[in-house]
Amino acid sequence: MGYVINQSDFFKAFRLDKATHYEMFNEKLDKKLAEILHPSAVVDNLDFISSWKDAGGNMHARLQGKVSGFGHQKELGGEFVWLKNLNRFRGKVWSSLKMYSDLSLLMAARDSYRRSEYYEAKKYLDSIQRIENLPRSSVKLKELTDIAIECEDSGAKVKPR
Repeated sequence: MGYVINQSDFFKAFRLDKATHYEMFNEKLDKKLAEILHPSAVVDNLDFISSWKDAGGNMHARLQGKVSGFGHQKELGGEFVWLKNLNRFRGKVWSSLKMYSDLSLLMAARDSYRRSEYYEAKKYLDSIQRIENLPRSSVKLKELTDIAIECEDSGAKVKPR
């Protein structure tokens, strides 16, 4: 996913000034985001909203932002802790963006295709990670959707069935 947090903001929140700490944090953040977000989701923004030091000297930082996917923009948040004695980060992220399975994406694409919403159907089909694990009809739906979009773009009156 790449670096979604600015380095200077990271330094302010955790009061850590080493580039290795910044890289460790981003690796942990990327891993946590990959666990809860579909690969096609895009983090629109994510910023630190507060930070504090606990009684043990560990630094806590809270994140808040927005994530977009499947035509929706939803909340994204997280909390990370720099564990000074262990010299590592611990944390979690959460999002209100619904995580879709490949099968549910196929069903959404079928529904969109039946409503003649071909671009939306294509968006769902393009988001499928492993189309080879789905029924063979999914490949046919992808072909029909591409043909329907070509017809729509060219102004043809005939739609595939």
